[in-house]
Amino acid sequence: MISDPAIDRLRQMIGAPDLSGTRYELISVLGEGGMGVVFLARDAVLDLCRRQPDVALAMLEAMARRVRRFAALAEDLAFRQVIERLARHIEADATVAGQSLSPGAVVDLGLTQEQLASRLGTVRELVSRAFRQLERSGAVKRTRSRVVIRDPERLAEIARGGAPA
Repeated sequence: MISDPAIDRLRQMIGAPDLSGTRYELISVLGEGGMGVVFLARDAVLDLCRRQPDVALAMLEAMARRVRRFAALAEDLAFRQVIERLARHIEADATVAGQSLSPGAVVDLGLTQEQLASRLGTVRELVSRAFRQLERSGAVKRTRSRVVIRDPERLAEIARGGAPA
């Protein structure tokens, strides 16, 4: 726990007002200028939500989307093998680029294996191994950051947890 004198020193360093004993809690800095620092306080957010229920609903929806995204990421990291995560990533990149998942479609990942590994929550060596498995299965062929989809059905099967051939 941080001592009261330490909190007071931190407040002075960032120019935060002492709101202890009040009903306000600082949330973030809105802006800084020649006249000082403007803070967003918790009471202002609650007041806005009370006046504009649509704002409260939008905030809850945004938080729910984030929670679902983090839950899906945790599930992927905990339960999916690297080859599945890689196959899903290739499919998603093709979809985002507006490409159909058809034989011969080229997907430009635009990432090094190190960057791709970081996105997939693993290490470069395992991404390299997963690429080799996808190639051996006939699902894809790769050249640097580009992937040619050879067998979209096989790629989809692997992405859904099917074993590579």
